[in-house]
Amino acid sequence: MTPTAAASADTSLSYRPDIDGLRAIAVLGVLLFHGFPSLLPGGFAGVDVFFVISGYLITGILAGDCRQGRFSLIRFYGKRIRRIFPALLLCLATAWGLGYAILTPSEFKELGRSIIHSTFFANNFLLVSQAGYFDTQADLKPLLHLWSLAVEEQFYIVWPWVIYLAFRFARIGKWAIALSGMASLLACLIFTVDRPVEAFFLPQYRAWELMLGAVVALHGEQIHRLLARLLPETWFAPLGVALIAGTYLGISGSDPFPGWRAMLPTVGAALIILSRPDAPFSRRVMASRAAVAIGLISYPLYLWHWLVLSYSRILFDHLAAPALAGLLVISMIFAWATYRFVETPLRHGHWSPRTQRWMPAAGLCILVALGGLGDYTRGQQGFPGRLPGNDWKDLLWPAERVLDPACQQAIKIAGNYCMRTREGAFTDALLGDSHANHFFPGLSQTIAARQGNLLQLQGPMQQGKDPAWENIAYLNSHPEIRTVYIAYHQGRMKQADNPFNDIMEKTIRDLLDGGKQVVFIIDNPEFDFDPRLNVQRPAFAEWLAGKKDKAAASTESVDYMQRKRADYDHYLTGLRARFPTLAFLDTFAPLCDGQRCSALHNGNLIFRDRHHLTYEGSQLLFQRMNDSNGNGSR
Repeated sequence: MTPTAAASADTSLSYRPDIDGLRAIAVLGVLLFHGFPSLLPGGFAGVDVFFVISGYLITGILAGDCRQGRFSLIRFYGKRIRRIFPALLLCLATAWGLGYAILTPSEFKELGRSIIHSTFFANNFLLVSQAGYFDTQADLKPLLHLWSLAVEEQFYIVWPWVIYLAFRFARIGKWAIALSGMASLLACLIFTVDRPVEAFFLPQYRAWELMLGAVVALHGEQIHRLLARLLPETWFAPLGVALIAGTYLGISGSDPFPGWRAMLPTVGAALIILSRPDAPFSRRVMASRAAVAIGLISYPLYLWHWLVLSYSRILFDHLAAPALAGLLVISMIFAWATYRFVETPLRHGHWSPRTQRWMPAAGLCILVALGGLGDYTRGQQGFPGRLPGNDWKDLLWPAERVLDPACQQAIKIAGNYCMRTREGAFTDALLGDSHANHFFPGLSQTIAARQGNLLQLQGPMQQGKDPAWENIAYLNSHPEIRTVYIAYHQGRMKQADNPFNDIMEKTIRDLLDGGKQVVFIIDNPEFDFDPRLNVQRPAFAEWLAGKKDKAAASTESVDYMQRKRADYDHYLTGLRARFPTLAFLDTFAPLCDGQRCSALHNGNLIFRDRHHLTYEGSQLLFQRMNDSNGNGSR
């Protein structure tokens, strides 16, 4: 195996300012996407650019160590700790401190969980178990962005050994790496369609991006010569920037990702790295002073920007463009200060050899301590004593309201949901996603009033291998279940796992063919603001955010809401035409007064986020429908 000439004799890569420029492109894409998603809808692909850079640099260093016979896991992980821990530890500590001062107990408890997972570099697994990257709760997860760091560190648990064995068994080593990368890419292409959340967050579907950088580090000279036969060398970097920019502007969070779309920014990053550092574009643009300056602080900037934006949105919800721009500038100031006064002294200061040896161990101890603090926060339920009131409790939706272990054990169904009114034979079923789940308290109470027993299950959202199709078969195999209600979040029409197509039609048709009466629940209002942000917070947060008119801040006009869901209403019109026997239950109108829809009832929140009801809100909804005669059908 022949590493690129960038690996120098001292086993470190020669400094390339154009790669710092590439870091700047990556981090600015992420920043602008998080701050102004409509301006740069695909800027999240900057993370993919980072993966390629990381794979290139780390593999180059490991390859140099192997060539010199100096391969050492202790030295590798020691350098890795000195590189990422200083800013990371500061970020985690700050996140906890701000959480104590700003978050409600339930939010702070979840932050504690996130801190625990972050200290084990497993935040991506936590996010897979919770929700997708583009869900409405993403803005309120202060450590959401650490998923990418988790992917990298999980990769680097295995990668040093792969490189060592590849050099040790050179004949098969290069093929093993190539085949591993191709397998990861193939899995990514397949699972982006079938399991988009897992494909986005999990390392086995992202490893190929780091391996692409690794291939450039190991075979850069050969690839460069091959490409030079196809196009002029001076085009490498400009073409790479064009691919990245095209991705930033041409895709959005509603597109399936990573999949084949991730090949555009990653190939673009590889082309920029393959370009000669002294090429005109690389020298004048990629290595410009401004680009290098941003690239040098890109890692702390990535850490700080999301923390600043997330807590600001928790405090103020909607932020005007000038405020967002100001927050990004503040993030840059924090990043520069971290680079100048934390990272640089700890990494490059004049420390004694003995101190340098102990620094990684000290970093690990601090990381473990922060993990313990996160676990203590979770165990203390987010320290509810910080708040004088109890209205935050209205927002709770604990696990037992999603998956009743006794229900799951009794009927052995598939999916994330299993709820039942009581033991015994079921008369009705509620099928769907989290919206079916939040309708369960109210609907089950209504059905129990007529001596019925309601079962709630997960509904299909994918064709083919979706295990939720087993639930349709279960319902059809039980004739005593006479009525099946179907409820899905209408926002899924804009997401990758969109059931509002032939999946919904097949579900309805299968149930009708099974002799069921099928009732489609028309989705409830969805607010642009987050009602949770109007709940009472700790004193510091109340002072910082200022007093709010809770009632005025918790409503939106009916006309505006109906315009937002025009596509959904059009879909309902077609559904009625295709299934004349299908009944409908309207949950939109009972939560509005004809002019405005409110997230409040008697001063209390009945929505726990933009589109999910509280427990009391679910009961209130169905009580209103019962009182209006005809149970809200239309």
